[in-house]
Amino acid sequence: GQEGTYTISLTTEPTQDVTVTITADEQSLISVDGEEFASQQVITLNQSILEKEIKVQAVDDDPPEGIHSSIITHSIASDDTNYSNENTPIDDVSATITDNDIGIVIIGSPQVTEGSTDTYEIGLSTQPTGDVTVTITADNDDTEISVDGTNFGSSQDVTFSNLTLQTITVRVENDEEFKGLRDRTIKHAITESQDNTNYPLDLEIPDVTAEITDDEPGVVIISNLDLTEGDIGTYEIGLNTPPVGGGSVTVTITADPQTRISIDGGINFASNQEIQLRGTTRQTITVQVFDDTGVEGKHESTISHEITDSSDTTNYPLGQEIEDVTIEITDNDPGLIFSDAIAITEGGDEGTYTVALNTLPTGEVTVTLTADDDSLIKVGEGEFASGQVITLNPEKLQETITVQAADDELVEGTHTSTISHEVTQTEDNTNYPLGTSGFFTATITDNNPGIVFSETTLSAEEGQEDTYTIGLSTVPTSDVTVTIKADDQSLIKVGDGEFAPEQEITLNAETLEKEITVQGLDDDQVEGDHTSKISHEIASEDQDYDLGELPEEITVDIGDNDSGLIFSQAITITENNGSGTYTVSLNTPPTGEVQITIQADDQSTISLDDINFGSQRIISLNPETLEETITVRALPDTVVEGVHTSTITHTVTSSEDLENYPLGEGPSYTANIIDDDPGIVFIDGPVSVQEGQEGIYTVALSTRPTGDVTVKLTADDQSEIKVDGEDFASEQVITLNAETLEKQITVKPGDDDQVEGDHSSKISYEVTASEDENYTVGLDGELTTNITDPAQVVITPISPLTEGGEPGEYTIALNTVPAGAVEITITADDDNSEISLDGVTFSKEVKVTLENTTAETIKVQAVDDDLPEGEQSSTISYAITSSGDLDKYPLDLEIPSSQITITDNDAVVPGKVEISEISAPVEEGEVAEFTINLDTVPAGAVEIKITADEDSE
Repeated sequence: GQEGTYTISLTTEPTQDVTVTITADEQSLISVDGEEFASQQVITLNQSILEKEIKVQAVDDDPPEGIHSSIITHSIASDDTNYSNENTPIDDVSATITDNDIGIVIIGSPQVTEGSTDTYEIGLSTQPTGDVTVTITADNDDTEISVDGTNFGSSQDVTFSNLTLQTITVRVENDEEFKGLRDRTIKHAITESQDNTNYPLDLEIPDVTAEITDDEPGVVIISNLDLTEGDIGTYEIGLNTPPVGGGSVTVTITADPQTRISIDGGINFASNQEIQLRGTTRQTITVQVFDDTGVEGKHESTISHEITDSSDTTNYPLGQEIEDVTIEITDNDPGLIFSDAIAITEGGDEGTYTVALNTLPTGEVTVTLTADDDSLIKVGEGEFASGQVITLNPEKLQETITVQAADDELVEGTHTSTISHEVTQTEDNTNYPLGTSGFFTATITDNNPGIVFSETTLSAEEGQEDTYTIGLSTVPTSDVTVTIKADDQSLIKVGDGEFAPEQEITLNAETLEKEITVQGLDDDQVEGDHTSKISHEIASEDQDYDLGELPEEITVDIGDNDSGLIFSQAITITENNGSGTYTVSLNTPPTGEVQITIQADDQSTISLDDINFGSQRIISLNPETLEETITVRALPDTVVEGVHTSTITHTVTSSEDLENYPLGEGPSYTANIIDDDPGIVFIDGPVSVQEGQEGIYTVALSTRPTGDVTVKLTADDQSEIKVDGEDFASEQVITLNAETLEKQITVKPGDDDQVEGDHSSKISYEVTASEDENYTVGLDGELTTNITDPAQVVITPISPLTEGGEPGEYTIALNTVPAGAVEITITADDDNSEISLDGVTFSKEVKVTLENTTAETIKVQAVDDDLPEGEQSSTISYAITSSGDLDKYPLDLEIPSSQITITDNDAVVPGKVEISEISAPVEEGEVAEFTINLDTVPAGAVEIKITADEDSE
C-alpha cells in the first residue's frame, strides 16, 4: 500500500522522441506525472525532457507473502537508432515489498523424484512479538522432511523469531513399485506461539503439495480433462523409463460408449486405438465426447489402457496395471436433472434434493411436483404438501426440495417414494416444452417394527430354485434370530450354504435383511402341481422382535416333473346310486398316445358319459388330451359297513411313450362311500394292546338315526373299558344320535401274572333303548381286542460288531420279581461270536442267576478269524436251566434269541459268480429277468452254462 520512486533518464540527447513502455507485475502498480496508478505506463523522453520520475505502489493484497519483490520491466522504441531494445536495453527494476498481511509464507512447490530431494521455504509474513513454533508433517509413510537437509523424519518443528525464511527439504522413499506421478501433502500447524494475537494456534496455514515422480518402469498418464458433450480434449501417455534394449511397448487404449479417441491429432477417431511407446517420449491422445440426446447431467467417461505387446516384458509385462483416465462430462441436452438419491425415516429426519434445468433456458420454466402417498414435499420455508410448483429461469437454474416421509402405521420395511416432475408452463418451448418430465426416488426407513417379506408366493419346478428376502422394518436394539423351516416339499439355503429343511439366520443393525433361496424337492413321487409352506419363528431380546412363530407363511408353488398318473381330490358318495366325479390325468405330456384301463372293485361302478356304468372303462390320453373325467356310482347292498371305500385301479395297457408311461399297473383312486344300511360298526378295530397298556377304537352308527340310540358295552374278564374320561370298568353305556354318530372307546387289558402268550378279550354291544326303528332294541354284536402278554425275560438289542473290534454289551433281566432265583444259560450258537460276564474271559456259554428285576450286563465280541466272509450274523440263545418260580418262569419258557450283525475285517478273495434274484414272481406266459456277472475282471474269458428245468425257458 506504500509508494517508492525511481527515475528513468537518457544519457544523451536523442535526435527523435524515445518512448518507454513500463510494465509492473501483479505485485505493484506504477504512476507517472500524477496519473492514476496502473500496471502499465508509457512515457516519452526527448531533447527537452531527458528524465522522468516513476512512482511505484505495492499492491495491498490479502495473502500473507512475507518480504517479497515486484519486477518492473521496460521496453524502448525510437526512430533514433541509438535508443532501442537492442542497443540500449533498460534493466528491470526490482522493488522489495514488506508484507502487511499476517500469516505464514510458503514459497515453492517441491518436485521430487523417488530417492532424491527438493525444497521449499516457509516463514512469517510479519515480525512476531515472540517465538512462533510451526510443526510440519508429511501425510504419507514414504515421505520425510528435514529442516537441516540431513536429519529426516515424518514430522519436524521450526521456531521463527523474525522474518527469515526456513528451507524445508522433502525426500521420498525409493521403492521398487511403480506408482506413477502422484502427490504428497505436507501439512503445517502452529503448535506454540508467544504472539497469540497475530499467530494464534488455530491460524490456518496452507498445505504444500509435493509432486512425486517415480523412477520405476511403468506407464505414465498425465490427464485433467473436464469436457462438455461434443468437445475435444487431450491427455498424454508415456513410459517412465525406456524399455531395456531400446525396444517399444504397445498399449491398447479403449474408450467407453461416452467418448472416442484419436492418436493422429483428432483426424481419425475410434473407440479403440493402439499406440507404440518408445523411450520416455510422451504421446498425445485426443478425446472427443459424444454429443448425445440423453439428459444425464454431469457424468463421467472412463478410458482404459492395456499393454498388449512389449519388447521388455520384465519392466513392461503384458497385463501390467495402468491407471484409467476419467473424464468429467458436462451435459448439453435440455431436460430436468436431479441430485443424488436421499434416504429419510418415517417420523424422523427429512432429506433434500435439487431439481434443475440441465441447460440454460431462454425464459421461465414452471415445474409441478407431485409426491406419492409415502411422502410430502416443501420448497424453502413453505408448508409440506403432496404437491408443489417451482419456477426456474436463466438466473435460477435449480431449486432445493425438502422431502418428509409419511409417518403411517404400516409395517413396510425399507421402501421408496416417487416424486414426479412435469413442466406445466414454459417460455422456452424448444428446449423445455410442456410435458417435459422426470422422476426422483427417496428411500424411506420404516419406524414401525415388524417382519417384511419381498414376496410371499414363489414358484419353482421340482429341483429348481426361487428366492425371497426376509427383513426387519426397523433397526433392532438386539440381534434378531429367525428360524426358517420348510415342510417336506422343499429345501432352503442362505447365501452359499447347503440346502436343508431348516436354517437359522441373524438380523441386526448391520444386517437388516437376508435373501433365502428355496428349492422344490425333486422327488420321484407323481404328485402333480403342489405347494410347499415355509414358516418363520422370530426371537430377540428386543421386545419389538420377540414375535414367536409368524402367522404368515411363504407359499411355494411347485411344478411336478415326474411322469405318471395323477387324480383330482377324493370324493364322497352314498350307497343307493349316489355318484361323484374325479379326473385322471398324465402329469407330464407324453410323446404319444397312452391307453389306460380303469377297473372298479365290487363297491362301485364307473362311467365316461354319466349314462353307461360298468366295472371297467378304457380311456386314451395324448399330448393334446391330458385328462379325462370319470363318474363313480356306489353300488347298493345290505351290508352294515358304515363309511367305507371303493378302490379303482388304473393300468397302462398300451403306450407310445414307454419311457415315461410304461405298461403296468399305476396308482389307485379311493372313493369314500356313506353306508345306507343301519347298524353298529367298529372303526379302527380290532386293536392290539399289551397287558397294562391302552388301546382306542371307535363305535359308531352306520347311518344317521332319527333319535337317540342307547348302546351298552360289556368287556369280558380280560379287559376293562372307559368312555368320555370316566373310570375303567367292565361295562359302559353310550348314547348316539344325529349329532353324535360315534364315540371313542378306550380298552385296557388286565395286567396279570399269568404266562398266557398272545390272547384276546371280547367286548360285546347291545342296543338297550332306541328312538329309531332301524336300530331295534336287542341289536347286538362283539369286538375282539388282541392282547400281547409282555415278555417274561427282557433282553435289550445288541449293536453291530466288527471282527477284531471292541466288544459290545447288552442286558438281560426278569420282567417281574420271582418267588426264587432263576438261572438262565446263554449260548453263542455259532462260531462267529463269544460272550462274557466280566469282559475279560470270553466263551461260548455263560450262566446268570436273576433274583429280582435288576438287569445283568452281558459282554459279546465278534470272533476274529481269517476267513473272508463279508457281512455275517451270529445267534445267541437262552434257556432257563433252574427256576425258583415255576409258575412265572417255567423251565420250558420260550425266550427269543438275539441276532448280531458282524462286519468282516478280512479282504474278500476274488473268484465269485454273482447272480441276482429274479425281479418278480413270474406267471405262465410272462417274462422276468435276472443278471449274472463275475465279481472281478478275469485274466481271460469265462464260459458259464445256464440250464432251466422243465417249468421254464
